Amino acid sequence: MCLDLASAFYPALKELARIYDDRNLQKEALRLYRLCVQFSPHDLEANLRLATILKNVGQGAEAVPFLKTALKGAPGHHPLILALADVYLEQGRHQNAIDLLLEADLQGPMLARQLFLYGRALEHKENFTAAYDEAVSVDPANGLCRLNRALAATRTNVYAGKAMLQAYIDWAGERPEERPLLEQARQVLPQLAGL
Repeated sequence: MCLDLASAFYPALKELARIYDDRNLQKEALRLYRLCVQFSPHDLEANLRLATILKNVGQGAEAVPFLKTALKGAPGHHPLILALADVYLEQGRHQNAIDLLLEADLQGPMLARQLFLYGRALEHKENFTAAYDEAVSVDPANGLCRLNRALAATRTNVYAGKAMLQAYIDWAGERPEERPLLEQARQVLPQLAGL
């Protein structure tokens, strides 16, 4: 009886959780999505949204099991793969992220995000700028990839990195949507001037 009642109200519960999530009421959405995955452990959307909220509130480690559960039900689901790789990177589990990203067969904008995360995963190794270079070639309009490529280059070759950072600043100056990243780049460039 109790399970029948829960399954009857599940769609409404999930919809209310989505509404809270869309309105950025994360505490309420988190509570309801936890109930959703209790009632329906393999619900892809509920697991992904729960994991995303957990990651956003700084509980990325707690998001991993929900992402893994969702991936079991949808092994090729690109947003899940990228979300799990991102959480692994936040936890410093670089090799887990690398392995996951190398297994993924992503296309289009997802490929650029995959290469961006791959570049972040490789940052503790040599020759990590190649992944950022490829990400920029796949999605030349992606300012975050361009900025990270320039910042990564400054770690291996300050002069080349400064040139790439200045090129990013010139490129981003013509694009209003790049304003937050542009400010970050403008703060970094003077710090490199003395090097």
